[in-house]
Amino acid sequence: MSENGDRSIHPADPSRWRDLAGLFGPNGASEGCWCMLWRIPGSQWVQGKRDGNRAQMRELVTAGPPPGLLAYEGKRAVGWCALSPRSVYGRLLRSRMITGDRAEPGVWSIPCFYVARDRRGSGVATMLLAAAVSYAAEHGAAWLEAYPVQAGGRHVVAPDSYPGTVEMFAAAGFRELNSGSQRRHVMRLDLGSHG
Repeated sequence: MSENGDRSIHPADPSRWRDLAGLFGPNGASEGCWCMLWRIPGSQWVQGKRDGNRAQMRELVTAGPPPGLLAYEGKRAVGWCALSPRSVYGRLLRSRMITGDRAEPGVWSIPCFYVARDRRGSGVATMLLAAAVSYAAEHGAAWLEAYPVQAGGRHVVAPDSYPGTVEMFAAAGFRELNSGSQRRHVMRLDLGSHG
């Protein structure tokens, strides 16, 4: 999809399942999540930790369309960005973060990033975000939405940084719609005017 030296970004299609599984490792990225947190009800997510969530993510990758993007350095997958139409994230749609028309057509979401421990802080998430903007626009999205945390000049530790930071999205042109909570912000990029 996109390349930058030995770094590249590719949709997580069936040919890349092993790379995604390798990146997420035996713990499924974070406590067996397998990036299913926003897609399924909480009780189902808890019950499926590790193997159940892994099987569901594999099914998503196999069936398509790709549920996200993978960042590579050489042949090694070093980062992940969940990216899909907002309508597929049922738990997100039921959250208090989303106000207004929950069925609003043309809205895609970036609910999550995961970067290999040894590559954090190296710009992988920023590279994934730039690729996500292009990919969503190419696939018919009108707006791209995210739900980051406010860093406020402090280091955000990995368990809290999975949605990205307000600062990272602001630098990419996203505007804040509202503060979904004390920690979460809803930010959006108009892909029709982006460029």
